Amino acid sequence: MARDLGEQERAFVTSLKEDTGRDLSGWMSAIAECGHSRRNDIIDWLRVQGFTFANASWLERIHHNGGQLIYGDDGTSTEPVASTTDARLPPAREISDTQHSKFEPETTGEAAPDAKPSLSRSFVAAPKASTPVTAASDQEIASLLLAAKGLRPLAELILREVDALVPTLVQTAEPPLITIASPMPFAALLTGPKDLRLFADFGPGSRDRTRKADTGRVSTPFPDVLVLNDARQIDDRFRELIAAAYTRALQ
Repeated sequence: MARDLGEQERAFVTSLKEDTGRDLSGWMSAIAECGHSRRNDIIDWLRVQGFTFANASWLERIHHNGGQLIYGDDGTSTEPVASTTDARLPPAREISDTQHSKFEPETTGEAAPDAKPSLSRSFVAAPKASTPVTAASDQEIASLLLAAKGLRPLAELILREVDALVPTLVQTAEPPLITIASPMPFAALLTGPKDLRLFADFGPGSRDRTRKADTGRVSTPFPDVLVLNDARQIDDRFRELIAAAYTRALQ
């Protein structure tokens, strides 16, 4: 798996110059000079430059790693990678968590402030932590999905949507929860016959859809819960909330 991710990372970095007009060194310098220091702010800025959410996250991780590839020492390549300039910047302005996915990706220039949300599905996989989480088997996940009964198709849809938005996802079975990580755990799904509950730290701007987690049914480390019982709830707003939970877990 590490070799596969290393090859994907190398392909992503190699294509930067042709796809964006800047090579990795150029993007490392651009990030250092963009005026942002918080990780989720850098990801937002990269998305405005035209990157998909996962590719922006991957590029930010390389920057956070001192400009070195995450998998640069796994034997997939011997080419040196230029390190970034000093990235210690003044504190950036805070960006609301509900704004994480509110920019239309463009190839050049800045997006308009009222640009329509757009979350691409054609992501290159984002890297996982160097110590991978142990993934549950298909049988373990299927066993936990049985509790959803008639809502099982919706539960499977939720897991597919999250996997499409945040690739290299790892699902772990921690009964009764399905914990979702990439690289750190950022959500947990609790299945039931009446509703499905997705726990995460969605942020204070999520209350149009979420509420504070009720610890009565299950103990969870996440403060918020999204209650789902209809496939129509799996929309762009749902994807924005997943993106917000994922970026908050990077902090």
